[in-house]
Amino acid sequence: GVLFGTLDGGLGCLFPIDERHYRRLAHLAGRLTTELPHAAGLHPKAHRMFKGDRKQRFAHQRYKTPNIIDGDLVGEFTSLDASEQARLERRLGTRPEALHNIISAVTAELP
Repeated sequence: GVLFGTLDGGLGCLFPIDERHYRRLAHLAGRLTTELPHAAGLHPKAHRMFKGDRKQRFAHQRYKTPNIIDGDLVGEFTSLDASEQARLERRLGTRPEALHNIISAVTAELP
Protein backbone atom coordinates (compact mmCIF):
# COMPACT_ATOMS: atom_id res chain seq x y z
CA GLY A 1 0.00 0.00 0.00
CA VAL A 2 0.90 3.65 -0.30
CA LEU A 3 0.39 6.29 2.38
CA PHE A 4 0.45 9.86 1.05
CA GLY A 5 -0.17 13.45 2.07
CA THR A 6 -2.21 15.95 0.09
CA LEU A 7 -1.55 19.61 -0.62
CA ASP A 8 -4.34 20.64 1.74
CA GLY A 9 -2.93 18.63 4.66
CA GLY A 10 -5.01 15.49 4.29
CA LEU A 11 -3.71 11.94 4.47
CA GLY A 12 -4.65 9.15 2.11
CA CYS A 13 -3.94 5.49 1.68
CA LEU A 14 -4.08 3.35 -1.45
CA PHE A 15 -3.83 -0.42 -1.24
CA PRO A 16 -5.03 -3.36 -3.32
CA ILE A 17 -8.05 -5.40 -2.27
CA ASP A 18 -9.62 -8.61 -3.50
CA GLU A 19 -11.67 -8.28 -6.71
CA ARG A 20 -14.86 -9.63 -5.09
CA HIS A 21 -14.56 -7.12 -2.24
CA TYR A 22 -13.88 -4.32 -4.72
CA ARG A 23 -17.05 -5.06 -6.71
CA ARG A 24 -19.29 -5.11 -3.63
CA LEU A 25 -17.74 -1.98 -2.11
CA ALA A 26 -17.88 -0.08 -5.40
CA HIS A 27 -21.55 -0.94 -5.72
CA LEU A 28 -22.15 0.15 -2.10
CA ALA A 29 -20.27 3.42 -2.67
CA GLY A 30 -22.43 4.14 -5.71
CA ARG A 31 -25.61 3.57 -3.71
CA LEU A 32 -24.38 5.68 -0.79
CA THR A 33 -23.47 8.50 -3.18
CA THR A 34 -27.04 8.74 -4.41
CA GLU A 35 -29.00 7.82 -1.29
CA LEU A 36 -27.32 9.62 1.62
CA PRO A 37 -27.32 13.31 2.45
CA HIS A 38 -23.75 14.58 2.27
CA ALA A 39 -21.79 16.92 4.55
CA ALA A 40 -22.15 20.56 3.52
CA GLY A 41 -24.14 19.43 0.49
CA LEU A 42 -20.94 18.30 -1.27
CA HIS A 43 -21.35 15.40 -3.66
CA PRO A 44 -18.62 12.85 -2.75
CA LYS A 45 -17.39 12.47 -6.32
CA ALA A 46 -17.92 15.98 -7.63
CA HIS A 47 -16.14 17.88 -4.87
CA ARG A 48 -13.05 15.66 -5.18
CA MET A 49 -12.77 16.00 -8.95
CA PHE A 50 -9.67 17.59 -10.38
CA LYS A 51 -10.16 21.20 -11.41
CA GLY A 52 -7.59 22.67 -13.78
CA ASP A 53 -7.37 24.45 -17.07
CA ARG A 54 -8.83 22.85 -20.19
CA LYS A 55 -5.62 21.05 -21.16
CA GLN A 56 -5.16 19.59 -17.67
CA ARG A 57 -8.80 18.46 -17.47
CA PHE A 58 -8.44 16.67 -20.82
CA ALA A 59 -5.32 14.84 -19.63
CA HIS A 60 -7.04 13.94 -16.36
CA GLN A 61 -10.08 12.52 -18.17
CA ARG A 62 -7.82 10.47 -20.41
CA TYR A 63 -5.87 8.92 -17.52
CA LYS A 64 -8.40 8.91 -14.70
CA THR A 65 -8.44 5.92 -12.33
CA PRO A 66 -11.99 4.69 -11.76
CA ASN A 67 -10.87 1.74 -9.64
CA ILE A 68 -10.48 3.72 -6.43
CA ILE A 69 -13.13 3.47 -3.71
CA ASP A 70 -13.74 6.29 -1.23
CA GLY A 71 -13.13 4.61 2.13
CA ASP A 72 -14.72 7.45 4.09
CA LEU A 73 -17.94 7.11 2.11
CA VAL A 74 -18.05 3.31 2.49
CA GLY A 75 -17.26 3.70 6.19
CA GLU A 76 -20.44 5.73 6.62
CA PHE A 77 -22.39 2.53 6.03
CA THR A 78 -21.33 1.22 9.44
CA SER A 79 -22.66 4.34 11.18
CA LEU A 80 -26.16 4.00 9.70
CA ASP A 81 -28.90 2.58 11.88
CA ALA A 82 -29.72 -1.12 11.48
CA SER A 83 -32.92 -0.58 9.47
CA GLU A 84 -31.13 1.70 6.97
CA GLN A 85 -28.29 -0.82 6.63
CA ALA A 86 -30.78 -3.63 6.02
CA ARG A 87 -32.60 -1.54 3.39
CA LEU A 88 -29.35 -0.84 1.52
CA GLU A 89 -28.27 -4.48 1.75
CA ARG A 90 -31.61 -5.60 0.27
CA ARG A 91 -31.26 -3.08 -2.57
CA LEU A 92 -27.74 -4.36 -3.25
CA GLY A 93 -28.91 -7.98 -3.11
CA THR A 94 -26.49 -9.05 -0.36
CA ARG A 95 -26.87 -11.03 2.84
CA PRO A 96 -27.40 -8.92 5.96
CA GLU A 97 -23.91 -9.39 7.42
CA ALA A 98 -21.99 -9.63 4.12
CA LEU A 99 -21.08 -5.94 3.83
CA HIS A 100 -19.95 -5.79 7.47
CA ASN A 101 -17.70 -8.80 6.89
CA ILE A 102 -16.19 -7.24 3.76
CA ILE A 103 -15.60 -3.88 5.44
CA SER A 104 -13.99 -5.63 8.42
CA ALA A 105 -11.78 -7.73 6.14
CA VAL A 106 -10.63 -4.70 4.13
CA THR A 107 -10.04 -2.65 7.29
CA ALA A 108 -7.89 -5.46 8.67
CA GLU A 109 -5.69 -5.19 5.53
CA LEU A 110 -4.91 -1.50 6.12
CA PRO A 111 -1.16 -0.90 6.22
